[in-house]
Amino acid sequence: MSSYHLVEGDRFPPWQPKGRKYRQWMEDFENGDCKIRQSSLRLRDLDQTNWTICIIPKSLPLRETLLTRRVGGLPTEGNTGNQRPFYKKVSIRSNQEDTDDPALEWYGPQEDFVVVRAQDEPYISEISKAVYENSFSLDTLKYVFVTRLIDEDTKNCLNYYISSDREDLVYHSYEYTELQFDALLGTKIGKTVAYLLLGAFGQGVKRVRRIAVISEVGQDWDLRFDIEDVPQGDEFI
Repeated sequence: MSSYHLVEGDRFPPWQPKGRKYRQWMEDFENGDCKIRQSSLRLRDLDQTNWTICIIPKSLPLRETLLTRRVGGLPTEGNTGNQRPFYKKVSIRSNQEDTDDPALEWYGPQEDFVVVRAQDEPYISEISKAVYENSFSLDTLKYVFVTRLIDEDTKNCLNYYISSDREDLVYHSYEYTELQFDALLGTKIGKTVAYLLLGAFGQGVKRVRRIAVISEVGQDWDLRFDIEDVPQGDEFI
């Protein structure tokens, strides 16, 4: 049985109906279909006999610096006058004997950096929440950057639908009202971000408002997810 439901007007199956489902879970605290519960995981909860955690000062890499400049207002060493690293790197690895499995990497808006193995528990969305909350209040989360995409499911969606719609695509953002937004949210990367918000805040509190796609010539895909409060009552859009 499929976990998503096609409706008339769906242009981007299977991703669009999946993304619509995740969007509805984030927006509606009464949606009983959502089984994602708030996560209480903290970094200190990770058993250090099974995990290696390293936190060090780290300057924002050039690629991520360029991405933050597109947003504006995010601090970097260059615009703060601080010669020391303004950010820090958080590395997390599972202490498994098999080291041949590919690692996943992603950056949060304050340069929190996580490396975990795809098959490990807890989930990546839970670890993302724990890493961010270790240094910042969850309420300050405004952006999630995903750089150098390696996930084939997300790349397939981008290659089949998004880039074919915009042959000149270098940077373009999609609002939550657009069909492409639901398609991107329905990818594995979009699902991870949706689960991050659901696990951190629960339903009806935070949602993804906008998804930006960046594709420089000859470079990998980058994504930016803009986060906002879920409007309440008459303010809901």
